[in-house]
Amino acid sequence: MEKDETTELIERLKNGEEKAFIQLVDLYDRRLFGYALTLTNDHALAQDILQNVFLRTWVKRRKLPIATSSLQNFLFRSVYNEFINQYKKNRSTMVLEHKYFEALDKAVRLHSETSWEKVMARVTREIEMELLHLIGHKVEGRH
Repeated sequence: MEKDETTELIERLKNGEEKAFIQLVDLYDRRLFGYALTLTNDHALAQDILQNVFLRTWVKRRKLPIATSSLQNFLFRSVYNEFINQYKKNRSTMVLEHKYFEALDKAVRLHSETSWEKVMARVTREIEMELLHLIGHKVEGRH
């Protein structure tokens, strides 16, 4: 894309022209997706990253610090930054999930032990009652 065309595209984008945004997506979608895919090795995550970058670009279009020569650099840097944000978010989620499963495992073990103890106590009481009953019959039979 020529410098004048890039300048015009940026101006149209900043003015809120949807056709300019569509042109931007058409121009950079494949290259940015390929880059995101090399970072993530995950098609769905790469697509999410791209969607977030394009959405943020549209939402903040009036305040974008884009010079004519740096539109492509801006977009690639945005993909990288979004990748880092997703990585940090996923890592935080993984830590929380790990803590959740540890707590869940502990709760299950405690519940199982408590249940086991209750079952054993009930069985023990029943055995004791049966023994007392049997002993009572034997004692009565001797008399």
